[in-house]
Amino acid sequence: AGLKRDLEEWSTLYVSGRMHKPVMLLDICSELNTASSSNLASSVRTALLMLPEAFSLRELFRCITGISYKGDIRMGIAEDSKKIGNIVSGNYTAFKQLYSYKLYGTFNHCLHINTHDDVIQDKSIQRTKHHLQRLPYNLLDRLANNIGWAERYYRTLPLKEFIHAITD
Repeated sequence: AGLKRDLEEWSTLYVSGRMHKPVMLLDICSELNTASSSNLASSVRTALLMLPEAFSLRELFRCITGISYKGDIRMGIAEDSKKIGNIVSGNYTAFKQLYSYKLYGTFNHCLHINTHDDVIQDKSIQRTKHHLQRLPYNLLDRLANNIGWAERYYRTLPLKEFIHAITD
């Protein structure tokens, strides 16, 4: 239950963050497979919100990889400052395989990827709201706290109203 919750809601990013990167999975039940797919989609949405209109697949994968290291006190101190780039460079083909269904299927309507792996995304306010509405619960909760919304107020506000308030 805790693993599924972390994959879907990013409660800790302990396992979900590691699974943003290519990993070897054992045979998992369909419930965890669905949660894992949801986790990958959430990582793409989060990265798209942080990236500009034009970027490369390599930049997307670096952004996704960096999500689990945000707030990790070791980054920049005890960890190699090139760790994220090294992870992506050493596993670029595996990243493309891991995210191919999401990029060319789920997100095909809002991304254009050319043969050189350059990406153009739809950065319209409607698309931004769409991505925000589908972020993991704990990420939205942290976002609400970071912009000064009282936790109790955010939780009583319908999600559509919260998204509308932070994007207008």
